[in-house]
Formats: sequence, structure tokens, C-alpha cells
Amino acid sequence: MQFSNFKIIEFFTLIILLTSCSFEDTSPTPPKSWLDGRGTARADGVFLDFKDMLYKSATEIHSYDAEIKNQRVDGAFVVHNFDKDGGPVSDAKGEVICIVFEEDCKTARITGVITSGSDPTFIGLYAIWTVLDNGMGLNETTDIRYPIDQATADYHCNVGVPLEWYNFDSYFSSEGKVQVRSLDCF
Repeated sequence: MQFSNFKIIEFFTLIILLTSCSFEDTSPTPPKSWLDGRGTARADGVFLDFKDMLYKSATEIHSYDAEIKNQRVDGAFVVHNFDKDGGPVSDAKGEVICIVFEEDCKTARITGVITSGSDPTFIGLYAIWTVLDNGMGLNETTDIRYPIDQATADYHCNVGVPLEWYNFDSYFSSEGKVQVRSLDCF
């Protein structure tokens, strides 16, 4: 039996391809806390002052109450932004759709979908934020960023946007008004 050079090359190419393939699952997996997490994230009347920052808003007041249990997220958020004279700039309300508790047991990434707001084009877009609750009344938060596209919202839920994405050097103090309880930590 004679093999042509082409058949030999084809045979070795097939061997190389088969032996170089990995059978390891490399698909991205959601954080364990998203699949199995249980807990709550709450805040009421968090006031943030954006003085010395180049934003349309000078202040923000936001609240949220959300829970994750049995892979189901329930909750709502509301955010109001005001100019330097206290006049309204924008607002949004919506449903919390993702809570991810970090391994440090004090940080939570939260994503919501906007259901109403001062601008009708916000509806169906997203809001994202990150909060820290150290249990000692020295809580910290980002502002609630909205309106955000779905790709960024999904990224925040699955990976988390870094603090630099918010253009901050540090989180804002929320004076103990933030509560994060990951039941997996207790």
C-alpha cells in the first residue's frame, strides 16, 4: 500500500490537531455566588456629594432593597440626581436583576434594569453600582451609574467593572446606610 505525500501530510496534520485540542471546559462561568448565593443588599437615602467633579449632577440620593435566594433576584432601586442649586437633573427607578457577593463577604456588585425615569429613553437600559459594608458603620459605595448598555451591565454582573471605570480614586462614604449580608459567609 502506497501513501502519497499529500495523504501523509494530511494524516500528520490530523494527529497534531487532535493532540493539541484541550478537553478542558474554558467557557466563562458565573461566580459561584451568583449561582448559589443567598443574601441581601440594602440602602436607604444614601447621599453623595460630587463637589469638585465635572458632572452634570452635584449630588445624588439613592436607595435600593434587593435579595437573592434560590438563584432568584428580587428587588428595586431608585436614584435621583440634582444640580448644585438642588434642582433635579435626572432620575431612574428599576428592578435589581443581579447581585454578586464578593469573596470578602462585604462587597456586592449590583445591576438593575430601568423601568421608569425622567428620560423615557432610559427605560430598558441598565444601572450598575458597587457597595462595601464592613459591619462597623464605615460603609462605602459608588454612585449608581445609569443609563448603561446591556454589555456593560452583563460585564459588571459577571466580572465587575473596576473603580477606575467610575473615574474615582476611592469609594464614597455612605455613613453606615449600606447593608450587605451574604448568607454564605455566616
